[in-house]
Amino acid sequence: MGILLVLIPAIPHIVSGIEALFGRGNGATKKQAAMGVMGDLVNALNTPGGTTGANSQMMAYIDDLIEATVKYMNTSGTFPMQKL
Repeated sequence: MGILLVLIPAIPHIVSGIEALFGRGNGATKKQAAMGVMGDLVNALNTPGGTTGANSQMMAYIDDLIEATVKYMNTSGTFPMQKL
């Protein structure tokens, strides 16, 4: 789990980058892309240490952190929510 603490500061940057690439809407697609990037980072950073990489518990934590980041960015006006 130590690797997760190293990667937490990257989440807002990854979410912002995904938002810039995909634009408004497509929340599920953007979340899948962010989860993929985070999973790849966990695996890449864990490989030299000989660990097995991302596990389901770690990915669940990452999922929650991405959700919280997006919610905060929408609420704060960083990503204006789409008006219907």
